[in-house]
Amino acid sequence: MFFSLSTTQLDNFPYHYILPNGLVLNTDDGWELYTTDSHTVIIKGYVNKCSISEIIDDIVLHDIPVYKGNFCAFIADNEHVKIMHDTNRAFELWAGDEFVTNLFEHGQKCFADRIFTVNSKLYRKSVRFEPYHKNTQQYTDAELIDSLHATICETYEQFLTHNTKPLKMFLSGGIDTTTAWAYLDHFTKNYELVDYEYIKFTPFYRKNSTFIRKFWGYKQIHLWEDDCVLVTGGNGDENLLRGPFTLAMALKQHNLSFTDILQPTDYHYSYLMKKPLDVDDEYKEIADVPDFILNLNINDHQHWHLDRTLTFTPFKDISLLSTVLCSSKNLLVAQARDAAINKELVRKLDASKLRVLSNQKNYLQLENI
Repeated sequence: MFFSLSTTQLDNFPYHYILPNGLVLNTDDGWELYTTDSHTVIIKGYVNKCSISEIIDDIVLHDIPVYKGNFCAFIADNEHVKIMHDTNRAFELWAGDEFVTNLFEHGQKCFADRIFTVNSKLYRKSVRFEPYHKNTQQYTDAELIDSLHATICETYEQFLTHNTKPLKMFLSGGIDTTTAWAYLDHFTKNYELVDYEYIKFTPFYRKNSTFIRKFWGYKQIHLWEDDCVLVTGGNGDENLLRGPFTLAMALKQHNLSFTDILQPTDYHYSYLMKKPLDVDDEYKEIADVPDFILNLNINDHQHWHLDRTLTFTPFKDISLLSTVLCSSKNLLVAQARDAAINKELVRKLDASKLRVLSNQKNYLQLENI
């Protein structure tokens, strides 16, 4: 789902769409073109609740995102082009004098609480929206796990009801991939487990691999030539609150640090103690830590789509984080020590899947940071 919106065709992209206002949308493979009475819509990705084709007439009418999923749409009339996406934008976005793009840094970084519209000269305006809502509900630990489970089940059930593309999954040994697999296997057996990281050197990938691999989520990625869906655990660390910085801030609210709670036998000991993290002084006085964490993570962009390989990202849902931030002190500590929330979610479906977890996964990832 890579693109550059510009005034000219760009040679490093294989597809070029001339929009009604004269701008050129340069893209990778896998985009779809629709027309309505007044607009041209070029779109790629998926919506959770229905097929892409079912939302075309509706998204033309909206100024802000209303659909969960992982998609990008360019909605063009004779004067303007609006860049629309799902409620939690998956990709980074930059806007400058020459391009609006998600392939490389150019001009101004566009934050995830804005929808941008540009005219034929790439002059832009934006509309702000609320990309998340802070959860203030009180839960028991069991109720919180049940709430997360219900949200994830809804995402899988909705997507799998209308998806027609082959499903693939690579088990990395990490807790998020294992959790994603447990849900996938619960809802369908019609998928392929792949045991290697496959990259097809498509025309777009060959010309842009240096740019693509600058995104950490694309240093290890799969790419097939034909239509398929790769199920990933992307955003699991962040939205299930195991990212070191945000987790440290959440623990600080209970006057705890990693050194206070972690033991060498804990699942996350190597991950969190390889570089012990103290909350810097500038963050210690933040009044609303949950809101700060939500705002930080809504701009953490990880997995979108590459050519004809779509990535299904069930944990790219900021409402999950909003719920996890309601955790009790005990549950938060258990999540930090042992990924307890994830493991309880897996146990609800098939505890045997926890056998694929690798104790080295997190340690080895940290070595590469």
